[in-house]
Amino acid sequence: MERTDSPDTQRQGKDRRAFLAAVAGAGAGAAAVALAVPAAALAVPQGPPNPTFTSHDDDPALTGINTATGPGLKGVSTGSNGDGVWGERSGNGEGSGVVGAHFDEGAGPGIAGLRFGSGSGNGVSGERHDTGSGDAVSAWHDGDAGEGLSAFRVGPSYGQAIAAHRMDDGGGHGVWTDRSGAGEGDGAYLTRTGEGTGSGVVAIREGPGFGHGAFVMRNPEGHGSALEAHNHSDVGEYADAILGVRYGDSPGAGLRAIRTGGGGGTGLRGENDSTAPGHAIEASRSGAGEGDAIISDRTGSGHGSAVAAYKHDDGTGFALFGHHDGSAEGDALFARREAGPGAAVHAVGELGLLVEGRSRFASVGSGSIGATESSATIATAMVGGASHVSVTLLGDAGASVAYVTRVPGVSFTVHLTSPATNPVDFSYFIVDPA
Repeated sequence: MERTDSPDTQRQGKDRRAFLAAVAGAGAGAAAVALAVPAAALAVPQGPPNPTFTSHDDDPALTGINTATGPGLKGVSTGSNGDGVWGERSGNGEGSGVVGAHFDEGAGPGIAGLRFGSGSGNGVSGERHDTGSGDAVSAWHDGDAGEGLSAFRVGPSYGQAIAAHRMDDGGGHGVWTDRSGAGEGDGAYLTRTGEGTGSGVVAIREGPGFGHGAFVMRNPEGHGSALEAHNHSDVGEYADAILGVRYGDSPGAGLRAIRTGGGGGTGLRGENDSTAPGHAIEASRSGAGEGDAIISDRTGSGHGSAVAAYKHDDGTGFALFGHHDGSAEGDALFARREAGPGAAVHAVGELGLLVEGRSRFASVGSGSIGATESSATIATAMVGGASHVSVTLLGDAGASVAYVTRVPGVSFTVHLTSPATNPVDFSYFIVDPA
């Protein structure tokens, strides 16, 4: 190893060596007295030129060793600006600006960065400049149990254990994690422990640009879900695996699921295999504004239902169940079919329709026939060319119903066997064959 100093530095070095030789030859007592003098006699020259240590082989240019509890090498900067230690790697070869290594079984980091005082600043700051590939900070762990990078934030004041920022206009992520290899593990695993309020993961998208608070994607090669959520909590009235909340005045959903592509599948699927009471999917709509707990839309030319309900196996229950328990007007189940052939409700089975309680039909109505009249016409668009019109006289007309004539989409006429001797009311019921 070669040390190259300036002439002034070489002269001052000779003075220090002479001083040390005098101390060594004078005995321990004299040495103690000599070492009590101001340390300036041993100090490295202040300001430029500074000493430079050069190595032309694999050995370090400078080595600091401490066999007690202090640092092997310490760098101090006391000016208004500057670094305590600056490590620089230049040239084309592979290597690091600073390498910290910790060997043996004792606890301790390879590199520890400490920042004291109330001013702003980092314990460790890593910067990567210019166009070459590389990281500002790279962490590796290839031993047994342990982390490649571990960050702790302690104390009652607010702050993050890790804060990652991606600024400027270039592409890239604030945080990017990757898990590769055949071993079991996650690309990112986040845990929130302790009694304090907080989430395992919070994702927030700010600013006017388009983007999501959280975006999850599963690539096509392997089996798995884009998002899988588990909640094992036994505490609280509600403990959801996924909770979607939508705030603000603009349109939008608390939870929206879309299934695209040529493969089969659903936009949203709910499963419940618990032995306790509960639903696979539950939707609630509260508040004074108009709206539905669930709305289903089926668009496009393909075959399919807006809502399809299936009940399998031998257990009792309904494929579709509607319940309304409030005093306000409303239906437990409401179905509407507009523009085109088809039914608002299509019931198929050995028993196609079972109604318990009173029923109402818009195709049920009433009319009247005056005395001496033998017919009455009811205007209604519900009658068709094949409609069955059932007529019931509600009094003694002195005659009975003979037949009914129909004008599809316009009206039908009730004919009596003879003119009525008394005025009489009647009811009718229009149904169509399947």
